[in-house]
Amino acid sequence: SAPVTELPLPQAFALTGGGNYCEGGAGQHVGISGSSSGINYSLYNGSSMVAGPAPGLGFGLDFGVQTAQGTYTVVAKNVSTSCVSYMPGSVSIQVNPMPYEFAVTGGGNYCAGASGVHIGLAASTSGISYTLFNGGAQAGTYSGSGMALDFGLQTAAGNYTVQSTDLSTACTINMPGSAEVAITPLIVPSVSILSALGDTACAGLAATYTAIAVNGGPAPVYQWIVNGITTGTDSSYTYLPSDGDIIGLTMTSNATCALASVSMAEAIVTVLANKAPVVNISANPGLEVCQGTSVSLTATPLYGGDSPSFKWLKNGTILGAGTTLSYLPSSGDVVTCELSSNYQCRVANTGTSLPSTIIVDSPSIPMVSITAYPSAAIAAGESATVVASVVHGGSAPYYQWYVNGVIVPGAVNPSFTSRDFANADVVSCKVLSSNACGQESASEAITLSVSNVSVAQLISAPADITIVPNPNKGIFVLKGNTGSSDAEFTIELTNMLGQVIYRNKVFAPNGIINEKVQLNNDIVNGMYLLNIRSGSESKLFHVVVEK
Repeated sequence: SAPVTELPLPQAFALTGGGNYCEGGAGQHVGISGSSSGINYSLYNGSSMVAGPAPGLGFGLDFGVQTAQGTYTVVAKNVSTSCVSYMPGSVSIQVNPMPYEFAVTGGGNYCAGASGVHIGLAASTSGISYTLFNGGAQAGTYSGSGMALDFGLQTAAGNYTVQSTDLSTACTINMPGSAEVAITPLIVPSVSILSALGDTACAGLAATYTAIAVNGGPAPVYQWIVNGITTGTDSSYTYLPSDGDIIGLTMTSNATCALASVSMAEAIVTVLANKAPVVNISANPGLEVCQGTSVSLTATPLYGGDSPSFKWLKNGTILGAGTTLSYLPSSGDVVTCELSSNYQCRVANTGTSLPSTIIVDSPSIPMVSITAYPSAAIAAGESATVVASVVHGGSAPYYQWYVNGVIVPGAVNPSFTSRDFANADVVSCKVLSSNACGQESASEAITLSVSNVSVAQLISAPADITIVPNPNKGIFVLKGNTGSSDAEFTIELTNMLGQVIYRNKVFAPNGIINEKVQLNNDIVNGMYLLNIRSGSESKLFHVVVEK
């Protein structure tokens, strides 16, 4: 006989897993709900084994993630009997395609306060949802239409991307590329006028004015206007200005995001004279000081510019610099100041002050002497001049004349002339010193003799004697007839202080005078007394020197 034994098939377990996943995804798991020991399980995709055999463990098995699309089955085999059976049923894995990729379009810069810039997609697919993101924030969702998409105007600055989702499969992908939105702040155009001398110009010289543009853009447009008349259109303008000209400039900007396209500038032109620098010196307490007193000298510039410099010289040697100079002087010091100018329209770089001579006084009491002209003995009604000569009176002593002890109003000069003197009048002069060491006074008197009988006149016909010219420059001629026979005369010229500055002997044959008088070159302008004497007789003339 032949025995026949029927062996049992492996126990059936249902398949698990499978399903759909998006292209490029991880796939789907496939397994069986249970397993038996001693049984090996193999996974097939169609007729191809793709996993196993895996031994049964008495519980469900997972064949791992499967990425190939297809229908999956499991075959079980008993290791000891080699009996094989198919697990009931199958599972399928479907790979869903991703949405088509389209480039992100749009973006760019826009001016602050404007409506923004557009962002979109070059194309779209129906059934696909497209979501716009700014960074990680969602900025809008649109449905595909088969045409290009426009997400509208976007105002927020940032980097924009687009994500597409297939509504039927939920497959999602980022569209390639991105669009940047940047906000350009508004700018304010302005223009100013620049010239080498600012708002000033030098007389008779052309001036060049240059436009200085801020935010004018790559090609601003200029228009120059002088006193309301349109002139040049370049970035600079040259012309001969007049004082008070109003020069204006308009600039039309083509800069991006300019708040206003047109800006203006204007300047009033001051035309300066072409001048040489001048400097004057003032002294404190003055140019006449007491011994041991410092002098403070101050320079006052004219046409020195905005940053003048000074150099002080004493007797030709540099002593200091700066606007002021203080030092202890010696009598006779000659101080000058040299100004270096940066005045815009200077015709010379330097100027030097007039020399200032400093007098140093010592404490002293003035001494006064009085001289009468023509003499102290005069005829009634004859004009007489009394002259006070002062030593140690300072540079500008004060005089006051008295007659018989009574002040003569207004008689405050070194000389005093009157026709009203009476016999035995005592004429005195009180002098107050201007010495810088302190004011001291002194006085002197003279007694006049006035006779009712005329004093013999040296010159019988005064109109016959003339001084030509008078006023003069220190050179003149005495011409005329003295009315006398041959005689010798003395000519004496004194200043108003009574100091003799010229004396000479003159011979007049037959009384004819024709004498040239030439004074020293250092004589100063003023009035002088010319006295012609012969013995005890004299005649007084006034001489005026005007150089």
